[in-house]
Amino acid sequence: MSTISVHSTQQSSSPAFYFSQLKHNSSFKEKLEAVLEKEVTSNIFSTIWRCDALFSKTKGILGVVVYENQLTPESRGDFYMREFKILNETGATNFYATMLLNRVLQKARDMRARGILFKSPKNDKMIQFLRQKNFRIMIGQDKDTYLYSENLKKCSYHDECSEIGESKKRSTQEDLGSSVTSSKEARIGAQSAVSASQRTIAKNPKIHSLPMKGTIFLEYIMKGLKKFEGRVCAKIYENMSVGDELRLYDYRARWGIVCDITSITKYPTFESMLNDKGVLSMLPQLESRSKHISNQQLLQEAIKIYQGFPGSERVKQLGVLAIGVNFIKKYT
Repeated sequence: MSTISVHSTQQSSSPAFYFSQLKHNSSFKEKLEAVLEKEVTSNIFSTIWRCDALFSKTKGILGVVVYENQLTPESRGDFYMREFKILNETGATNFYATMLLNRVLQKARDMRARGILFKSPKNDKMIQFLRQKNFRIMIGQDKDTYLYSENLKKCSYHDECSEIGESKKRSTQEDLGSSVTSSKEARIGAQSAVSASQRTIAKNPKIHSLPMKGTIFLEYIMKGLKKFEGRVCAKIYENMSVGDELRLYDYRARWGIVCDITSITKYPTFESMLNDKGVLSMLPQLESRSKHISNQQLLQEAIKIYQGFPGSERVKQLGVLAIGVNFIKKYT
């Protein structure tokens, strides 16, 4: 049975960390097979795919990045990243992720790539990290979600260095890798790179702003509990597209949040929307009630909540939208 070995070590700027290419015959095979997609591990040692690992002299392997080692006609000049994974889950996760990302950025610059394309990971925290590093959401014709960036400049370590200092005070590790979104757009599978002609989202996403009454709803979105925002259809929503930026702001509290729009689905009634998206994905405040009443009773309570919002009577003529939201950052 073949295993994985470290090959061609290259020291990073920090003596405590270094990168190595993973090849056959070593002790990391089982660990990688447990965290990477099957097709990734089966092709990881091919001539086209390459796996670079980030190591710490004291903690061992911290993370891996898998990418195509050359630009292909299918990639249309984009550097295609197959996998981006942190294995050592600590309070310094973003610091390690930034080192991995800078490795990718350097490789992309060396290849003179136009941009970096990455099929969206299952982990919400990693999506948020990459969004903060100038990646934006794009939807391919295969209906899967991709992250894309044309900014190949090296990322700063300033914020991540302060994170390492704070991590010593934390008693629990970040739950990296356990947050899995259930939406169809966020399913991950090893496929060929999506070509430029398949990208259906504009390269200049628009910014939309909507009022939100009640910071509790903002907090639910920040925690990943509220995955969809329901709104009665109106003209202001006609220009919204998946990949655009949505800002939700509570004027009384004087703060709001910035989100990515991950999906937009229209329904004729509140009931059809709630049945399709799920009551708790839209109204997570009903979670405790859901443990004591039937699903039908829960649905009726949810419908009453939406019917209590101003202008809800217009749903009969206009319909209702379920806007998929992914939290990026908080603002004031």
